[in-house]
Amino acid sequence: MDDIFLFQLIVWLAMGAACAAIANAKGRNAVGWFFIGVFLSLIGLIIILVLPNVREQDRLKNLQDAHNQRLQEQLRQERLKHQAFQSHASARLDNHDTELGINTRQLTSPLIGQSSSAGMLPPGAPMQHPADSQWYYALDGNSIGPFSVSRMADLIGSGVVQNNTMVYESGRSDWVMAGACEALRPYFSYYTT
Repeated sequence: MDDIFLFQLIVWLAMGAACAAIANAKGRNAVGWFFIGVFLSLIGLIIILVLPNVREQDRLKNLQDAHNQRLQEQLRQERLKHQAFQSHASARLDNHDTELGINTRQLTSPLIGQSSSAGMLPPGAPMQHPADSQWYYALDGNSIGPFSVSRMADLIGSGVVQNNTMVYESGRSDWVMAGACEALRPYFSYYTT
């Protein structure tokens, strides 16, 4: 009788130690899993074997966060370049207007400055997104853009931007997959049918 109890105690302790060792390797509480292994034996061992590795999940999350920060910084730099170019181009146009003695800003029709590229899309293509939104897509860890929504539609149509391509729209807080973006989803539907 004492031999059976001693054997059972050794099995419980061995299961507890095995659970604690696996839990520690997966970044979980070794002491808690020791007691779970003692009380649940084989069931506790199976549970800890199936649970995901917390350390690996944290590492992947940190990698994704670092990647998002890198893309956001690239996007910020692209925005600064774009704004500097717009300022430079406006200044040159103003100088040109001064030299010619005209004011082209007053001659601008309401359609200029708005996206007139609806004609670039095939007939029956979905409605356009606001013309002032700027779009970027990620390629090999780099931010490519800015593009208008109609240019993004062209990129979708040509297969450059796919469902799993990460995209960013000005005014949003984070990058999303193009196929999950509500504004671009109609273009995927249109070009894949």
